[in-house]
Amino acid sequence: MKCIKSILYFFILFSLSYSIKAFSQKPNSSNLKKINTDTAKINAEISFYKRNYFNYEDSAIKSIKILNDIFNKSKKINYSKGIIESSFYLGNCYTMLSKPNEAIKYYYISLKNAEYHKNIIGIARAKMGIGLVYYSQNNYQNSIEFFIGSLRINLAQKEISRSSTQFYLIGLSLNSLKKYDKAKSYLDSAIAIKEKIKDYKGINECMMGIADNFKGINQIDTALKLYNYLLKQFISQNESVPISLIYSSLAEIYLNKNEINTALKYSNESIKFSEIVKSYLPKLRAYEINNKILLKKNDYKNAFSSYLKYQSIKDSIQNKDFISQISIANARYHFEKEQTALKAEQQKQKYEHEIEIKNKNRRQLLLIAILSVLFIIALIILISYRGVNIQKKISESLLLNILPLETTLEFKKYGRSIPKIHNGATIMFCDVKNFSTIAEKLLPEQIVEMLDTYFKQFDRIIGQRDIEKIKTIGDAYMCVGGLHGKTRNAVIDIINSSIEFLKFSNQIEKTMLEKYGHAFYFRVGIHTGNVISGVVGETKYSYDIWGDDVNIAARMEQNSEPGNINISESTYNLIKNDFDCTSRGKIPIKNRGAIAMYFVNIDNLLINNSN
Repeated sequence: MKCIKSILYFFILFSLSYSIKAFSQKPNSSNLKKINTDTAKINAEISFYKRNYFNYEDSAIKSIKILNDIFNKSKKINYSKGIIESSFYLGNCYTMLSKPNEAIKYYYISLKNAEYHKNIIGIARAKMGIGLVYYSQNNYQNSIEFFIGSLRINLAQKEISRSSTQFYLIGLSLNSLKKYDKAKSYLDSAIAIKEKIKDYKGINECMMGIADNFKGINQIDTALKLYNYLLKQFISQNESVPISLIYSSLAEIYLNKNEINTALKYSNESIKFSEIVKSYLPKLRAYEINNKILLKKNDYKNAFSSYLKYQSIKDSIQNKDFISQISIANARYHFEKEQTALKAEQQKQKYEHEIEIKNKNRRQLLLIAILSVLFIIALIILISYRGVNIQKKISESLLLNILPLETTLEFKKYGRSIPKIHNGATIMFCDVKNFSTIAEKLLPEQIVEMLDTYFKQFDRIIGQRDIEKIKTIGDAYMCVGGLHGKTRNAVIDIINSSIEFLKFSNQIEKTMLEKYGHAFYFRVGIHTGNVISGVVGETKYSYDIWGDDVNIAARMEQNSEPGNINISESTYNLIKNDFDCTSRGKIPIKNRGAIAMYFVNIDNLLINNSN
């Protein structure tokens, strides 16, 4: 069962009792102004948030604004409790809004700080949140790991109610992995606890997991009896999400029994109830089963309509780059955790050493300190002029690493960048085939090392030509040529750079396989058109390009194949006399209809270049 939204609400309700006790009187804006200390203000703001916004999905966006303010205030004064709580609740809000990348980032911040400050309750909550994000992305193996981590803490703390929730979620995850024996054991444990605490709604939810378990092990008669019993219970309680999911399960059972009309009847009921709720998952399940039934019934017209709805919902919740981004977030979490521990140990050793020296010879230490200060002052006076010039050069060099020369000069002269329109720019995207699958099998540091090896070489290649790197996005690389005119030269430079990069990828394939057991195979997409360039941001400048032609270039890459360069017709018309190309005909792309595409024939070029 994939009733994520109800699980999230259940989790959020329980997390209330983990927090500090709220004020006996509901605070308002005038109350907050009367509180003097920064930490007391933050505590009051957290309490105010929980009383007014905590349980309402519709207020998630407003909640994020409030929580960001609390989070930033807490970071400014290094208030650990404020950081742990505000980042955790931010994770909850982004989970409600189906933004797993943002949710996981804040849950990891909460977890890191809770572990550093030995906040056991905060650790349990953050692990539960991370587990739910993994579960929402169907990454059940990782979700189990974090649910178990939270469960162990709750069992040690004798938090029985919360433990029953984790037993339940672990059981659902194991069901999804088809480990039915283990799944039933966890679901039985959850039911036993919920019976003890008289949580009858929770018992019914667990029984749905048991029904799914019976269906999974092909005990269809038992599953049917249980589904029908639960269906009556949820109809009486007007619970549309589980009603829709049960009807989908019944439709699947009768489809497998080849009772098509009965299956279609239940499928239609499932769709009807799924449309009542906001959650995507019941709809996804309902239209998936409906499509299979209609295909079996040879009703291709309605089957196609059902499939389009299913695909639309799937696209709405699918997060292509989630695995790569979460791997990087996980790597960053472990790196920062190790650095924090190392820094703490170094600070401890430094402090003990200073105390030892101070106790041995105070006068000598004082004399050395005075002489050191005098020496530093003299040194600063002697080299200050030279140092200013060196620092200026370093700053300019760093700025040139971030922004193009022309944009850097604008910043120096006007203090800002002037947006520009570029006609005939050539945009290139490339990314890795099956990156998510590879990322699941490697350690986070190995993923970062591999990406660094490839992208450093790409930087060197385009650095030899008038090409501007824009950014890397997970496993994708983006650059553009022709920002300074010379449209045709820019196209040739971009294609030659892409060929060199694919050549490099081929050359290091054996090395990568020997070292990591995997190698990356890139697909490239190129399009020529008009773009707008400029700089966004205040504290960390970001040079970027925008325009519809940027989107078309991204579609060229998405419709390319590993080891190939896919170009649009506008690019082909500029280079058709310089490169051998193969027409692919017109291929439909999202929001644009069908457009002509071509593969650059690079096999011979790769062989010749390697000799």
